[in-house]
Amino acid sequence: MRTMKRLSLVLPLLGFSLLLAGCGGSDKDQVATGLSKAQYVSKAEVICTRLNKEIDGLTAPTSPAALESFLVEALRIAESGTAEIKALDPPEADKAAIRSKVLDPLEGQVAEGKQFLEDVKAAVAKNDQAALGKLISDPPTGPEADLAWMRSYGFKECVESAKTDG
Repeated sequence: MRTMKRLSLVLPLLGFSLLLAGCGGSDKDQVATGLSKAQYVSKAEVICTRLNKEIDGLTAPTSPAALESFLVEALRIAESGTAEIKALDPPEADKAAIRSKVLDPLEGQVAEGKQFLEDVKAAVAKNDQAALGKLISDPPTGPEADLAWMRSYGFKECVESAKTDG
């Protein structure tokens, strides 16, 4: 079973593998720039496929210290993928939709994922099993990207990365 399915709390961290692609506004008089839709989706899917495999390769944590290490590594993978996605230039005509339907919600997931990691670290440092149990039972799900829109746009692996519900 995939690590993402076994430990739903890592899913929000995967979600930001697709976030923050540099998106700006468009100008009617400006010549269209960016990759074609097919190129953008293809390049993003390659990144998301690799990230999903890396996350799946992580060992599910079995102790509080292992949970902290797991989250640190998942966050490192996600942030690395984010940098790669940011380097892609989305199609000019789709930048606003990508920003509002995918990137903005996933930015919220990133913030929640980082705060979740800090909360886990604090609970581990205090050996606070009650707080840790609460964190594990109620991981952040963040604002979810528009998965239906992502599918209609052509994303598959990146949809799996962006899911927050396991």
